[in-house]
Amino acid sequence: VPESTVKIPDSAFRGWDSLEKVILPEGVKSIGSYAFRDCVNLREISLPGSLKSIEKQAFSGCPNLAVVEIPRGVTVIDDYVFFGCEALENVRLHDEITDIRMWAFASCVSLEEIHLPDDLETIGLNAFKGCSKLKTVKIPPNTLLIDNGAFSECPSLESFAFPDGVINVMDFVLDKCIKLKSVTFPDTLETIGRYAFNECASLNHVKIPKGVSKIGESAFEDCTSLTDLDIPGSVKQFGPNAFRNCPPTASFRMLFRNLFRHYSGD
Repeated sequence: VPESTVKIPDSAFRGWDSLEKVILPEGVKSIGSYAFRDCVNLREISLPGSLKSIEKQAFSGCPNLAVVEIPRGVTVIDDYVFFGCEALENVRLHDEITDIRMWAFASCVSLEEIHLPDDLETIGLNAFKGCSKLKTVKIPPNTLLIDNGAFSECPSLESFAFPDGVINVMDFVLDKCIKLKSVTFPDTLETIGRYAFNECASLNHVKIPKGVSKIGESAFEDCTSLTDLDIPGSVKQFGPNAFRNCPPTASFRMLFRNLFRHYSGD
């Protein structure tokens, strides 16, 4: 790439099968949408410190891209930027990134761990969906929106803690995380969305904080190991199949009996 380049145009190298390594010179400020999409043999890219933006789907469908270091000038990981980068094992995100947008790292099946920056505010729709090797993730304290399906179908994820300030657990957020054993909610929580923990078959203990008023449709459906459940009296609405196919343990039945007494006044 010539040293005088300021922007890599949209779709500039899209589908270049022969491209294996890219070095972008200092002075490049923007990588356009689809710029390197479907470069199936691209293994390495060096991003300059001058870079300010990486636009949507810039590296989507680059299955051999293994390591990426995001420069400090970039504050947003745009839609689908690394979608389907199947070899991506290591992503270095600096502390000034505030927004990871929808499907940004979805289907990065080799990604085992990612350090999320302290200033991160939002994790978008399906941002890490289908990251099948992702084992650990620590959500920063400033992240107040973890959107629908953000970590759905991450079968290696074992624990998850929502930070203080989160009000809503969104739909499908941890759907089909079959090895998820523990989840921690903040006292600020008010609702748990549809299918939020559907098919989390290893989840065995859930304590829902006081103040939660609604548990959505199929929120804990097919949580077949859920034997310890603590539901506060603040919950006034249960969606259809909210606890379908959960074990009918004595503690589970007693909780619902207590809830019935609470609402009936008996």
